[in-house]
Amino acid sequence: MSPRPGLLDHAAIEAALEGLNGGWSRHGEQLVTQVSLDRYADGLALVVAAAAIAQELDHHPAILLEYGSVTIATTTHDRGGLTELDLELARRLSALLG
Repeated sequence: MSPRPGLLDHAAIEAALEGLNGGWSRHGEQLVTQVSLDRYADGLALVVAAAAIAQELDHHPAILLEYGSVTIATTTHDRGGLTELDLELARRLSALLG
């Protein structure tokens, strides 16, 4: 396993957020998005797609699947904040969200 990247500064995080689809925002030391969906099955499909991306990156977000929405929160726990892994996960999920 390769070493985890270092923490990002505030400016890098804010700049990255401007380019993301899907309503991502910073909540403390996490990036969070909540996606509204009409069907539960659509939410489940999003969770499965997010899981595949997480496995590929070896970086696993918290995911909450509810009727009508999916909430995804990412942070790099072993670094105590946000790293490039969190931004890459958000970028890839944003591509799914269009």
